[in-house]
Amino acid sequence: MKRLNFPLEVWKRSVLVQGFMLHDFEPQFAEARSRLTDWYREGKLHNPEHVVEGFEETPRALIDLFKGNSLGKQIVKVADWR
Repeated sequence: MKRLNFPLEVWKRSVLVQGFMLHDFEPQFAEARSRLTDWYREGKLHNPEHVVEGFEETPRALIDLFKGNSLGKQIVKVADWR
């Protein structure tokens, strides 16, 4: 298999490669931590879950997950743990 020279291919094909590094935002960490803490205490942060009941529903849960049909965390509930 031929190995590509990534920077050269980007240049030759005029490809836009864009992203960000977490440390780019380090000056804003303290403010973000403060705001997120406030939002958490005020109940403004939500963690949606899409729960499917029964081990036999695992294939459907995976299909929903990869098709984007589930919102938030995809969970397959196989038993009550309490």
